[in-house]
Amino acid sequence: MYKIFTLICILVAALVTAFFLSWIRSRRGTGEDAARLYGIIKSRNTNFWSFHYVSVIAATIIVSAAVGAGIGWSQAAACLTGAVVSFALLFTGSQAFVPGSSASFNEAENGDARSSVKASYRTGAVLGFILSAIITACLLLAFVLMSAETAIEMTGPFALGTSLVAVLLHTGGDVYSSSYSLAVSARDFTDRTGFFIGAGSDLIGSYVLAAAATIMLADVGVATSGVTSTFTAGTAARFVIAVYAAGIIGCAVGVFMQHAGLGSDLTKGADIGCIAAGIITIAVTAYFSISMMESILYAFAVGTGIVAGILLTELNRFFANDSRIYINTGKNLGKHSVVVFNAGSGMITTAISAVIILVSIIIANSMSGFYGYALCTAGLCSILATVSAISGLSTLTAQTSDIISTKIHGEGEEDKEKMSDALAGVSVRNLNMSNTYRAAAAFMSALALFCVYAVSTDMESINILSVRVFCGIIVGTCSAFVLTGMLISSVNITSRVALRDMGRSDDETGTTSSLRGSLFPAIIAVLLPTIVGLFFGPASLAGFLAAIIVTGCFIVNASNNSGRYLENTAIQSLSSVIRLITVFSIIFLPVFTSVGGFLF
Repeated sequence: MYKIFTLICILVAALVTAFFLSWIRSRRGTGEDAARLYGIIKSRNTNFWSFHYVSVIAATIIVSAAVGAGIGWSQAAACLTGAVVSFALLFTGSQAFVPGSSASFNEAENGDARSSVKASYRTGAVLGFILSAIITACLLLAFVLMSAETAIEMTGPFALGTSLVAVLLHTGGDVYSSSYSLAVSARDFTDRTGFFIGAGSDLIGSYVLAAAATIMLADVGVATSGVTSTFTAGTAARFVIAVYAAGIIGCAVGVFMQHAGLGSDLTKGADIGCIAAGIITIAVTAYFSISMMESILYAFAVGTGIVAGILLTELNRFFANDSRIYINTGKNLGKHSVVVFNAGSGMITTAISAVIILVSIIIANSMSGFYGYALCTAGLCSILATVSAISGLSTLTAQTSDIISTKIHGEGEEDKEKMSDALAGVSVRNLNMSNTYRAAAAFMSALALFCVYAVSTDMESINILSVRVFCGIIVGTCSAFVLTGMLISSVNITSRVALRDMGRSDDETGTTSSLRGSLFPAIIAVLLPTIVGLFFGPASLAGFLAAIIVTGCFIVNASNNSGRYLENTAIQSLSSVIRLITVFSIIFLPVFTSVGGFLF
């Protein structure tokens, strides 16, 4: 039954995607200005990909070869497949950004702010449906063509390939747009291409890793199911496919709820889509929970994740940088004092995320141990398309607002100024929602993978006072801050190179690769667990992973709620780096275990 339902959901996603693309293209502007705008945005999109595909291919080959040599060549093939599929999906989905940007600006230029917002939202939804539908299809295909045992075994390497591409494109995308925004802002509208691609990379990374964690913990699900349940590990692994299929159908309804939720306040509506998608996903999951898993408790675990994600976004909306907290503060303090105050407020708000995540972990774990928590994470990630739609909404409305601002040349253009301000408000509020949800998904998926690591090493109880573990905790905590600093520095490095290169020509799109500043953090993401695992052993690596996951989560969360000076930096991509570190550690665990630690 779940197979037929999944295929139907994938077909629905394809139809919704085709409808949205047709609608977006019908709103593209005509004329010389529209053609010029379309050409600039397309050139920036092409410029980004032209610099990244070679590096992604090289990194994929190196990591896949390492997996083949250290683990096995069938696992290497799975890793390569994950990287290829992810890259192809992100490239395909990102092409919607160009006509979507044109449509959003054209509607705003014609004075229709609601349709401009609608075009931005639907552009993000296109990317989300492409990612969620094809990844779900890949998971289904794996269990159809392979035995359950083989499919479970291949899930980890597939997730590693996905994470590798995600970290390169997420980091590269955030650095690309952050740096070019600094370099180009004085000459033309700022770039948002990288932010759009980076958000998609972040989402697909969490989506795949949440599924991988659930599938790899299938045996735990059976062991903690109780004496009345008779499902197998294969069924427990397949259940996440039904959850993701339910998420697709929920999002298909939710994305149409956004426009209905728009009133006089254009910042509203996006959260309605998430809530509607969540309700439908939980309801459909309940059916499969009973039919496949013989208990409603597993649907409750899924629902816990969805509710936690929505609560986080709703509560953290109060800390968007256009809120009263920051506006009122800015009236009484200078610029530098505002930056300090905002940073302090962002740190304080991590308590909100901590409480919600703790409650969700406790509830989900009480239902089925680590497997229940993995399902909680899968639930959080299942409504990917609506979260992607919010990301597209925040990204494209910000770009449209900036384009309009560059066209205001004097007095008497109050309507354009009002339109620009209105769209900027939409972007700011929804950017906070998008970043919050994505950060929660990244953290919980990494933590679910840490559960896989604990089960794989039989280290469900770890003595933190052990020298090995204590060393790992110190290194992991420090590494989170070092990587954050490297990501921020990479924006400065790339922006200086971009300014230099654009000073040599009149090219408005720029010609500098963002990887000049962002490649090193990706390399460090592979080296760190290798060094800790080989020299200190699996126990030390466990402490390292726990520390870097938790510390990194709250660094990202604090930056999201620290106002515009930190919100639009590359710090958000730290989540992708940490996910790569975690899944890399799991895949190469047999190697680290066989070595046992050179120093201890």
